[in-house]
Amino acid sequence: MVDDTRLLGARLRAIRAERGVSLSAVAEATGISTSFLSLVETGKNDITFGRLRRLIDYYGVTLIDLLPPAEDTVVVRKAERQHLHFPTEGVDVYVLVPGVENDNLYAAIAVYEPDSQVEESRPFEGFVLISVLEGSLVLTLADAEPVTLGVGDSAYFNASRGSHVRTGPDEGARFIYIAAPPPFHPVHSP
Repeated sequence: MVDDTRLLGARLRAIRAERGVSLSAVAEATGISTSFLSLVETGKNDITFGRLRRLIDYYGVTLIDLLPPAEDTVVVRKAERQHLHFPTEGVDVYVLVPGVENDNLYAAIAVYEPDSQVEESRPFEGFVLISVLEGSLVLTLADAEPVTLGVGDSAYFNASRGSHVRTGPDEGARFIYIAAPPPFHPVHSP
């Protein structure tokens, strides 16, 4: 498997260089220290999903922009899935669609270890579908009681409500996450 941490760091460094922005300017704008950013860009440290989201917002890019381009724009083979690993949060994300030119859809398989979560999703204009393949997860929508989803359960909701997904302390989960349009598109960023 390719060293995803190193490749992600190199892509972040390339985007920063393309924009002619210093590490200190990025650090000031995102609240992430320059030393930490340097370690991430050189592949010596991983990054949390929340920090990565701040960088995506700052640079005005999509999540797909940070991954190597897909070789085929139609078919994604299992061994060639773009992969993001967030070890601090116990989360892996495997992108199911190649880089879509019109950015109309984001689809991934998310694998959460027991007692895992990422920062709460920011509301955005669009819809989300979650379908649990293995394990169970707890879905909380803004202003609603948490609901547990088990194998075969699905949830479809308006993303403007905001959502939070986590697993319990004893069981992880593998689930499909589909958003239309993608939640990390610059149009949706604050």
